[in-house]
Amino acid sequence: MAANSHHLNEKGKFKCRVLADRWKDLDFEKGVLHVRQTLSHDGKQIYQDTKTKSSTRTISLAEEVLQQLNAHQVKIEEEKLAAGDDYADFDLVICTKLGKPINPRNLLREFYLLMEEASVKKIRFHDLRHTAASLLLSSNTNPKIVKEILGHSDVRVTLDVYSHVLPSVHKETAKQYGDMLFA
Repeated sequence: MAANSHHLNEKGKFKCRVLADRWKDLDFEKGVLHVRQTLSHDGKQIYQDTKTKSSTRTISLAEEVLQQLNAHQVKIEEEKLAAGDDYADFDLVICTKLGKPINPRNLLREFYLLMEEASVKKIRFHDLRHTAASLLLSSNTNPKIVKEILGHSDVRVTLDVYSHVLPSVHKETAKQYGDMLFA
C-alpha cells in the first residue's frame, strides 16, 4: 500500500506503515490513500502518527489497485461476518481473518513464499519501495512528485538516494529534447 514499508521510531523500534493502512484512509472516489499511522514491528501496537510530518501524506492509486482493493474489501467483509463477535475491527486493510493486525514477520514469510513460487529473485520487502522510486524516476516523473510519494522531507534526499537512476534519465531526456528539436 503505502510507499514506505517500515522505519525506526524515536525509540529505535521498527514501525510498519503498509500494515497500518485503514479502510477509512482510502478514498475510492478520489482514488487516494492517506498515510496517517504506523504499526509496531511486532504487530501489537498501532501508532497514531508517522515518522515525520512529510511521512503523513496522500498517495494517488492506479485504477487497477483500487479495483483490487475493492475486491479485497468484499473479502474482509465476508470474514467479518463469518467471525461474528470474535472479529476485532481495527478497520485495517491488511489483517488476520479475525481483524487483528498482522505481525510484519508473517507478511515477510508470505512475501518470500510468493517470490519462491513465482521463481523470481528474492528481494527485501523494502526493495519494493526502491523499485517503485527507480521506475518513477527513470520514466521522467518529476522528482518532487517522487519525493511526495515516498514521504521524504526534501527532494534532495530523494535525488541523493536515487542518483544511480539519473544518468539514464538524463540520456532519455536528451533524446526526447533532440526529437522535439529535430523531428
